[in-house]
Amino acid sequence: MSRIPGAMWGFVGYFAFFLLGGLYLRDEFLHEYLVQSFTLLQVFVFLWIGTNLLQDERIAKRGLFTYALGAVLLALGSLSHLPGFDTQVVPGRMTDLGQNPNALALHMAIAVVIAVGLWLCGLFKGFVVKLLALIVFIFPPLVVLIQTGSRGGILALAAGLLVYALPLARRRPKATLAAFTLAVLAMGATLFMLAQDPEFVKRWQAVYYEGSLSSRENIFPAALEMVLERPIFGWHPIEGFYELAWRLGIWGPRDAHNLLLSLMVEVGVLGTLPFLAGLWLCWRSAWRARSGYLGGLPLALLVIILASNMSGTNILWKPQWLVLALTLAVGTIVENQARKKVYRLVTPPPERAKTIEAHPGR
Repeated sequence: MSRIPGAMWGFVGYFAFFLLGGLYLRDEFLHEYLVQSFTLLQVFVFLWIGTNLLQDERIAKRGLFTYALGAVLLALGSLSHLPGFDTQVVPGRMTDLGQNPNALALHMAIAVVIAVGLWLCGLFKGFVVKLLALIVFIFPPLVVLIQTGSRGGILALAAGLLVYALPLARRRPKATLAAFTLAVLAMGATLFMLAQDPEFVKRWQAVYYEGSLSSRENIFPAALEMVLERPIFGWHPIEGFYELAWRLGIWGPRDAHNLLLSLMVEVGVLGTLPFLAGLWLCWRSAWRARSGYLGGLPLALLVIILASNMSGTNILWKPQWLVLALTLAVGTIVENQARKKVYRLVTPPPERAKTIEAHPGR
């Protein structure tokens, strides 16, 4: 049986309070509660398995490459208007295969950051291959990201690229300069394409001039008011989001569009603290992973996930748990390597050990 990562115990602690909250639900919420409970159980098992599998460098790199390639193919299918790809769930905003535009934007942002990270890790060899990789793996996802109209997706991408721009990973000076240059070029290309998209410019103007955040300006105060009313145990799973919708004059459940607010509404402080502890352990592992074989890539991906959860709730979104598994896996490898190095330094060779044992005074 593989070792359970420490961070998972924090998420399990949250899950325990989630399950306990179901004991107080009315019958009409039971079905949704059971579905979400089963989904949470799935993602936690996925985290456990992923953490152990991704400790294999070859599996991790191939998995990340496959994710980026899949995003590129999805983007090309959408931009080519292939049947079934180019659909619109929200008018004026691109999406694919019936996904929410914000979810699609996050897929593309993650793919871009993965492509940059793998490029910096030396996955692509030769000048021509490197140039083609930049063109193929970065520009199609960027175009789709912009056409989704997701402001949160753009900000999450900028936060992820910032990790590469800053000298956080332990690289040689030349590699640090390459990371900075590539991150700046990717962000510059994004801003240039943003300026050419009138729909996206219109959405940002609505934020600046009207304070419009797609109803979040109403959702956040209402959710915060609910948290202050029941801070310890929350409003219970599922039921809390129906209560939030009722306060906003909406029929049906309404998400809080913020991970922290959603947790507090669902399970209160008692259930939120274990979840945050799990996230903290993932962050610590991602910070440690900067000296690993993927450099700053795990940290950049984690920053994207955390940034996206400021304007949405991705607790059931499986790519988020893939990122968390990657951070724990690479961080574990770096920690084990450090322990082995310390062990070699403090443990004398067999001959020296025998001498010390025979002559303890030397």
